[in-house]
Amino acid sequence: MVAGDLTLGIPGAGASDFATTPIPSITLNLWPDDDDAEPLRSESGYAEVEERSSEGTPQIIGPSYEPTYLWTVPVMLTLDEAIQLGALAKWQDAEYKAYRDGALRLIDEIDYLDAEPSPHSRTLLSALNPSWNAGYEYGFGVFKVKLQVPGNWRRIAGRWTDSDEEARRVIFQLVEA
Repeated sequence: MVAGDLTLGIPGAGASDFATTPIPSITLNLWPDDDDAEPLRSESGYAEVEERSSEGTPQIIGPSYEPTYLWTVPVMLTLDEAIQLGALAKWQDAEYKAYRDGALRLIDEIDYLDAEPSPHSRTLLSALNPSWNAGYEYGFGVFKVKLQVPGNWRRIAGRWTDSDEEARRVIFQLVEA
């Protein structure tokens, strides 16, 4: 794992480990050569106070008390990587259909999570302290996600110039579970 990568796989025993069977984790880092083509992590937003009752009790609206994230991921894949991504999606669906937790693990080494008072509310790959306050920490996040792939995600987009292997441009989403 390296800064600039997204690593997706079946959760292992540790907080940031991946299982090696039945499907190994996949590291994504080849983004299309377009403007704004790197993965984008967006927040669904915080809960808000909509109004107050006559006694002053707040009525809260919104998805949660902490943000949940959505990733839109455009990536270039080889045939083997596309097959591996498809296998992870099928494994996840089979787990959910069997009423088990089929969430995948994502390590996002593209964008840091904001600094918070220690301990951080999220799982961090490695906690870092900002220079302005050692009581705060930030870092790359480790997330539970649901993989969502569109029906046409395996189309051939051309060939790699160095190996003449088929290339696939895939755009998929990850939703925090």
